Amino acid sequence: MPRSTSTERAPVAPPDSGDRGPRGPEDEGGGGGGGGGDRLVKVAFAPNQPEAEMIQGLLAEHGIESMLKRGPGFDVPEFLSAGPRQVFVLESAAEAAREVLQGTPGVS
Repeated sequence: MPRSTSTERAPVAPPDSGDRGPRGPEDEGGGGGGGGGDRLVKVAFAPNQPEAEMIQGLLAEHGIESMLKRGPGFDVPEFLSAGPRQVFVLESAAEAAREVLQGTPGVS
């Protein structure tokens, strides 16, 4: 396979310019993140990441966005997918999420 001999680099914006490359202009409105001010609510837990991702997939099938977080005391990257996970949704979607997950083990 031939090696590229090109030394051409992509242009870099000066640090003081407002241009942030492909991400667009600098965020001026509070850090982004969406959510409209809703807080996150725990709706389920799972004994490991694969099971938490199954719960997350079930919620996604019903149009409910969710976030996974390692359980308390298990926030150690070396555990990889082992250790408990908590499933969070926006407070405004919590009731719908609980209805979707009704009868699923680990639902709070």
